[in-house]
Amino acid sequence: MISIDNLVFNTLLTGEKVYLPKVGTLGITRLGAQQLDSGNIIPPSSTLVFSDKKESGSVNVKELIAQVAGEGEDAKELYAEWLAKAKNDGRVAIDGVGVIDGLDAGAGSVPTVTADSGLFSLLNPQMETQTGGRDRSGSSLLKWLLTLCIILLVLLILIAAWHWGLFRPRPAQTAVITQTDTTAAAKTAAAGATSAANGPGAAATGATGAAGATNKPDSLASTAPATSASGASASASVAASASKTAAPSASGLSSAAAAPAPSSSAAPAPTAKFYVVAGIFRLEKGADARMKSAEKEFSAARKEFPDIKIEKVVMPDGKFMVSIFKSDTRSQAQHIVNRLYYSLDNEIWVWEKK
Repeated sequence: MISIDNLVFNTLLTGEKVYLPKVGTLGITRLGAQQLDSGNIIPPSSTLVFSDKKESGSVNVKELIAQVAGEGEDAKELYAEWLAKAKNDGRVAIDGVGVIDGLDAGAGSVPTVTADSGLFSLLNPQMETQTGGRDRSGSSLLKWLLTLCIILLVLLILIAAWHWGLFRPRPAQTAVITQTDTTAAAKTAAAGATSAANGPGAAATGATGAAGATNKPDSLASTAPATSASGASASASVAASASKTAAPSASGLSSAAAAPAPSSSAAPAPTAKFYVVAGIFRLEKGADARMKSAEKEFSAARKEFPDIKIEKVVMPDGKFMVSIFKSDTRSQAQHIVNRLYYSLDNEIWVWEKK
């Protein structure tokens, strides 16, 4: 069953005008900011407009019906049946779009149109009503006071946390002193090892010097040997141990400097003019999940449209778009939307690169 109301709704959202034979032309226009006599300011908004004539560049709704009609269905008959149900006493109600009133008021009268609240909210998410301006009521003042109280509470929590030392860095003085002493011990022990090679007396002198450099005379004196061979071995062992203790800081810096930076997302930017969109996500993992479900959802549609390709595109605002088709002409993209819209569980629409 073809829903003409949905056809009109989807076409209007793409920015095109829709001509309804024997009724008029519907379109969406952008209004600038307005100041009311009461002083309230109505911000810029998009609104539904109507003309009882056929506007240039508008799309005939019968053509849209013919694109999605099945075999044996006549677009003229379908539109005539729909208009007979939608029109009543000079008033045409289009579900999800709005109401056109005053069509049979006679010559000189101007028909009016009122947008559906859902359509108006979709076009103007920043506004609450179609006639609302800047809210200067007591409820607005209460919201501002509540927001101010929350900000002050967060600041008090941060100040208290700083006072208790939760964010203060810990001193690293002990680690610096240990590294300096170990380096000095390594140099003195190396000098002792060199002296040990020249004789027994020099080995004993080197062991004594290493003990003085490390400020631990008892431990090093107890290991001092009586012969030149064992003295050289003990001094070389102390030098090797001190060198290994001092080495981690340099090797740690080297490995930290060589660590590779994480790779960024390889999703491309928009290259075509028009995209058929299956979802837009703030996080990339959400787009990846939608791509997996879209592969199954549109597998059957590839028989009729072999050019369908599921891909992820980075939009100008940094969000991730999951696209099933791209083209340089709006008609090709809109054709796919019109053919597949009613056979899917999730909505698809046309996005244009500005």
